[in-house]
Amino acid sequence: PDIKAGFMHIPFLPEQVVTRPETPALSLDDDVLGITAAIKAIVTRDGKGDIETIEGKNH
Repeated sequence: PDIKAGFMHIPFLPEQVVTRPETPALSLDDDVLGITAAIKAIVTRDGKGDIETIEGKNH
């Protein structure tokens, strides 16, 4: 079957790192915004191939 799958690693929630202030965390609202944007991008680009760009600049 033609099944697509993926994995997204997201940071801890702030309440999960109360005793570890050096550990990155992101609010649930920001997690939801990021995941929603990623899903929209995936759906928009489905079947259109890779986007090939050159980013940054040489120093």
